[in-house]
Amino acid sequence: MAAPGTHAVVYRTALGKAMLAHLPKDQVEAALRSLTFQAFTPKTVTSAASFRSQLERVAQQVTPSTMKKACSAYAATPPRS
Repeated sequence: MAAPGTHAVVYRTALGKAMLAHLPKDQVEAALRSLTFQAFTPKTVTSAASFRSQLERVAQQVTPSTMKKACSAYAATPPRS
């Protein structure tokens, strides 16, 4: 888990993908235009088209209710020392 205040690229994190998957399409497209995809691991998404496909799958698998629970749990997690 990243330290509090750490910034992560939205296409590299499960939470980022889940949050973006539930935004309106125009906001998703605006976000995609602002991204420069770079491989950090062999499995990192490296194109907007691949990322769109992932977002579609995530939107089907992760419900807004599940997101709310995950975000609440994440926010309640104390920082590691």
